[in-house]
Amino acid sequence: AFYENMDRLNRFLGDKDIRDPELCSNLRLFFRYAYSHNSSTRNMSNIFTTISPHLRSQLAFRVHSSWLAKMELFKGMNLSPGFYLALALKLEVGMFAPLEQIIEPHHPRQKIFV
Repeated sequence: AFYENMDRLNRFLGDKDIRDPELCSNLRLFFRYAYSHNSSTRNMSNIFTTISPHLRSQLAFRVHSSWLAKMELFKGMNLSPGFYLALALKLEVGMFAPLEQIIEPHHPRQKIFV
């Protein structure tokens, strides 16, 4: 299970083109430590929910800030890196079927779908 999770982490880092050696090393060290000291992390299912808050912040910013800044909604605004970090940490991944209705007419909007 440990090696599968490390492989999953490495694929994730590669897929997201994360090349920061320090961040990658810190994430791998975290998983090694967590595996050897905490049995609950042996059954990891989600990288973001397993890593420490500090690493989660670094990873969320690295993965999401560049594409968030390119969104039409934010173009032309002089927003701080802290804004993008806060927004990146609030993102939730969801998958919907093609043509599935995800917004109900006349219901309050509390989410932005990207």
